[in-house]
Amino acid sequence: MFVKGTSVGLKASASSLCNNLTVLSSKEKQSVTYGVVHKAFVCITNVTKGAIVNQRQVSCKGEGAHSSSAVLQVK
Repeated sequence: MFVKGTSVGLKASASSLCNNLTVLSSKEKQSVTYGVVHKAFVCITNVTKGAIVNQRQVSCKGEGAHSSSAVLQVK
């Protein structure tokens, strides 16, 4: 059965891609981790039971100095 939890805001917007949300729920740590893609960044948000929210961004770089990278899916 669906139970609505607390809303969590992101630091950045999410790209309009298929499968652009991944969720990892840990019962032992009582936390939920969300991941979304925005261009060349993966935005990771971790929410613990005490409503503590940690957010970080992981950037992806290409091989060349002037190459542009794009992330297509987060898992």
